[in-house]
Amino acid sequence: MRKSMSLLGAAAFFSLTATGASAADVTGVIQTIDLAANAITLSDGKQYAIGPSLKLDSFKAGSKVKATFAVSGNKRTVSKLEAVK
Repeated sequence: MRKSMSLLGAAAFFSLTATGASAADVTGVIQTIDLAANAITLSDGKQYAIGPSLKLDSFKAGSKVKATFAVSGNKRTVSKLEAVK
C-alpha cells in the first residue's frame, strides 16, 4: 500500500511538471521588435513571443523592460511587459 501511494504521488508530480508551463520574469533591453511575428528579442539574445492581449506600440529598441513569460516547449510567451528604469 505504501509503495503504491508513493508511485501515485510520483506519477502525479511528473505529470504536472511535464505538462505545466513554467513562468518566470526577465529584465533586459529590447534589441529588436518584430511586428510581423509579434515578438521581441532582448539583450539576453532570446526571442519572446508577445501574448495577444499586449501591445508593442509604446516600446522601441533600446527600451529597458521587465517581461513576465511562460515557457511551453521551446517557446517563451510574454503575458506582461512593462518599462523599467
